[in-house]
Amino acid sequence: MKLCLFCRHFYLSPWHPGYSERTPGGDMAIYCNLEKWDFGDADSAKDARSMMLMAENCDRYELSDDAAEILHHAGEKPAL
Repeated sequence: MKLCLFCRHFYLSPWHPGYSERTPGGDMAIYCNLEKWDFGDADSAKDARSMMLMAENCDRYELSDDAAEILHHAGEKPAL
């Protein structure tokens, strides 16, 4: 099974804490760089999970450079 999580177009920007009024921090962002989906559009965990499965039918899916290593440690083989 192909998952967006392992695609090179998956984007995650972690949350950054605020330190003062001048450095307010930032929210976490998770989305597809190809604009196939954006977690900001999810109304529930079910919606977010469904978005992550869109890779199965995506013609632009590309396995990320680190996916094979991550999956190997988990005992899985990457879907191409």
